[in-house]
Amino acid sequence: MKRVVVVDEDPVSRQAASTILHDLHCDVETVSDGASALTRLGRTPPDAYLVSGSLSSMPASSFVHACRQTPRLAHVRIVVMAVTPRAEIEAIREGAQGCIRKPVDTGGVVAALGDVLRK
Repeated sequence: MKRVVVVDEDPVSRQAASTILHDLHCDVETVSDGASALTRLGRTPPDAYLVSGSLSSMPASSFVHACRQTPRLAHVRIVVMAVTPRAEIEAIREGAQGCIRKPVDTGGVVAALGDVLRK
């Protein structure tokens, strides 16, 4: 079973993404802010992060950058759930492998995480 961490301050968005991932047979951990997610980097790395592009505590691009600076997380797929094109561009520049638009839907999640889910 694939493990995905969802990082989103909005409880409705967090629940929506979590439900979609559960339906895709993933083990899901949810976190409400980027700083808390970063403190969990010492744990076993997930197969993927699904991160909101609109975190008030830390831009998604900063979260992506922090992950990319951690060698054992270099292989972890990071997908940003973005509301604006600017958030998408900044996250991609820092090393995110994909972006999907909010509100998330099953098609977007499958398109962004398909290769992770199939492994």
